[in-house]
Amino acid sequence: MHGRQSWGVFPGLSFAAFALMISAAIAPRATAATPEFRVTAVELKADQATTTASCPATIEFHGSITTDGAGTVKYVFTRSDGSTSDLHALEFWKPGTQEVSTSWTLDPPAWGDSRYGGWVAVKVLTPNEMMSNTAAGFAGSFELVCKKPMMTNPEGVSS
Repeated sequence: MHGRQSWGVFPGLSFAAFALMISAAIAPRATAATPEFRVTAVELKADQATTTASCPATIEFHGSITTDGAGTVKYVFTRSDGSTSDLHALEFWKPGTQEVSTSWTLDPPAWGDSRYGGWVAVKVLTPNEMMSNTAAGFAGSFELVCKKPMMTNPEGVSS
C-alpha cells in the first residue's frame, strides 16, 4: 500500500470517510412537517337535564371527543362537587370522534323532597387541554328533584 490504508470493499477509502458515509446513510431523514395531533372538540350531555325520581337516583351522561389525527387522548370526568374520576384513555387511529360516558348517583339527605343541581364535564389532559361546558343550562348541567317517601318518625308523627 502507498501510505494510505483502504477500508473493506471500498479501495482507497479511509475508515473515517467510510464511517461518515455509513452514518449519513442511516441518519434519520428530514420529512415534511406533519400537523400536531390535537383534540378539536369535547362534549358531554346529561341524558335528562331535569329529572324527578325517587332517590338515590343515577344521572347518565354521554358525549364525545373529536381529534384531527391519530394518537392517544387522556381525560377525566370532573364534577361540580369537586370530584374527579380516574384517568381514562382513548386511542384514535385516524381523525374522528369517539363516544364517552359516565354516571353520577345522588342521594341528597333530606326528609321529603329535595332539589340538587350540578354538572359533569369531560376534561381532556393530553394531547392538549380542553373541557366541555359546565355553565348552568348547558349540556353537562342537570337538576335532580328527589322524591323521598313520607316517613314516620318513632313518635308516629309524619314528616
